[in-house]
This record gives sequence, C-alpha cells and structure tokens, in this order.
Amino acid sequence: KVKTALDDLEAKGIIEKVNEPTEWINGLVTVQKPDGSVRLCLDPNRFPQE
Repeated sequence: KVKTALDDLEAKGIIEKVNEPTEWINGLVTVQKPDGSVRLCLDPNRFPQE
C-alpha cells in the first residue's frame, strides 16, 4: 500500500525520485486510515540536525 501511494504521488508530480545524495532527509511514518488506505507523514525530527 505504501509503494502504491508513493507511485500515485509521483505520477501526480507531487514528489519525485532522487537517485543521488541530497541535503534533505525525513523519516516516513505511515498510518492506516479507517478505509484501509494509508496516510503518509514525514517526521523531520527523526534524524539529527547538523
């Protein structure tokens, strides 16, 4: 379900794949909604700040 949600966001141009190092990094938290779909949330506090 997570891959499907990410593929959908990529197809809509909301997110894009990155195949090289980047300065931006966030943890991904998933929550299952009552209808069975998933909610994707970013957790910027999961990784230490420099």
